[in-house]
Amino acid sequence: MSVPTAKEMADALRQTGRALHQKKIIEAGNVFEELARITVANAKEKFIWSYEISKSNPIVFKRKHDRHLNKTIQPQIYASISVHRSPAGGVCFKRLDLALEVLDDEGNVLIKHHIDFANSPKNQFQEGPLFHLQFGGHTPGYTKTFEVPIKEPRWLYFPLDVVLLCEVVVANFYPEDWAELKNSPGWNAPIIASQKLCIIPFLNALHDKASTSSRSLLDQVWANSLGATYIVEGFS
Repeated sequence: MSVPTAKEMADALRQTGRALHQKKIIEAGNVFEELARITVANAKEKFIWSYEISKSNPIVFKRKHDRHLNKTIQPQIYASISVHRSPAGGVCFKRLDLALEVLDDEGNVLIKHHIDFANSPKNQFQEGPLFHLQFGGHTPGYTKTFEVPIKEPRWLYFPLDVVLLCEVVVANFYPEDWAELKNSPGWNAPIIASQKLCIIPFLNALHDKASTSSRSLLDQVWANSLGATYIVEGFS
C-alpha cells in the first residue's frame, strides 16, 4: 500500500485548494495553505502526521441557488485527522472526524453529515461501525431547532479525508465544475493519493473479513473492546 508522507499529503492539500480556488468554488485558498503547513509541522515521522480544520475556520464553498428550496445554500467542511503506524507496522487512523454542513442564506444548518472513526473515551469504543457515516448531531453555537434529534443509525462507510470529501462536495453541488475538474491531472492526482490512504486498505480489509469468517461483516466491524485489533488488521 502506498501511503502519502506528511510532505506528500501537504502537497496534495495545496493542489486541491489551488484547483478549487482557481475555479472559484471555495472562497479562500489560504485555508488549504495553512492546512498543508500544519500537516508538515505536526509530523512526528514522515508517515505520522495530523491536521485539523476548526469549526470556526472551515473550508467554505461558494454560495449556490437551490431550486428545490428556492434559496441560497452554502456547504462547508471542518475536520480533525491523525495518521500513525499500527503495532503491526501498517498505517492507520488514530483520529478521523469529518463534518460537512450545508447552511441556508440565513446561516442556519440545513443538514450535517459526519464521517467518523468511532470515539474511544477511556478505551471504550462508541457503539457502531468503527468507521461510519452519521447524520445530524449537535453543532456548537446553533439552536437545537435545526438539529436531527436522533443520532442513529451509524452507517458502515469507508474513511475519507478532506481531499476526498471536497470531491464529494464538488460532484454533488457543482457538477458543471466537476465535469471540467475531473479531466485535469492536477485535480485527480491528490484524489488518487487519498484513495490509497483511505479507501483501498478499508475495502481490502472488508473483503478479507467477508471471505474468511462465519460472522456477518457488520458484526466484525462493529466497534467494541476489540476495536483496536480491527484497526491493526484492517490497515497492516
